[in-house]
Amino acid sequence: MYEFGDAGELDGQDADRSAFGGFLGATYTFDFPMKPYLKVRYTYYSGDDDLNDDDFNDFDPMFSGFLGWQTWVMGEIVGEAQLPNTNKRDILVETGFLPKEGIKLSLAYLHHELDQPYYYGAAFVGRIPVTDRDWGHELNLLADFDLHKNVFLHCGVGWATPEKAAEEIFGNDDSLFGQVWVWFKF
Repeated sequence: MYEFGDAGELDGQDADRSAFGGFLGATYTFDFPMKPYLKVRYTYYSGDDDLNDDDFNDFDPMFSGFLGWQTWVMGEIVGEAQLPNTNKRDILVETGFLPKEGIKLSLAYLHHELDQPYYYGAAFVGRIPVTDRDWGHELNLLADFDLHKNVFLHCGVGWATPEKAAEEIFGNDDSLFGQVWVWFKF
């Protein structure tokens, strides 16, 4: 997705946006019982290579939509809590299988890095320079259950460990998550 055009004013001067965001990936499902699969995906959101000019080259995530998790939003911890969909590159390797109909188990590894050496998070105003682009690693174990034609259950646990850029912003602590979702469809 290429973004371009008028981006409003910056310090009293007109600013323009020229940014790119997108993904490329492949999934291969093996022809075996329980349908094991392997998925690889690369997601890219441009960062701004010159923070002092009147052009915004960082991708504006407001216009990307939400096509699904692991498509535009990469990772549970980093993708949803730490890095918005701008100025980042993500690599995903996921494997999983269907032990029986209506149940899917998966394990995903993600490597996160910044496109340009600055952090722009939802909790901060402006861009914070960092000395490195390497953000961190994340591992997610997920289970999805179609309990009924109208009820879906999702359970997940995960862990993320920071690298140099994330340590500058959040410190050296690992992050953990656990979640349960129940969806009712009518």
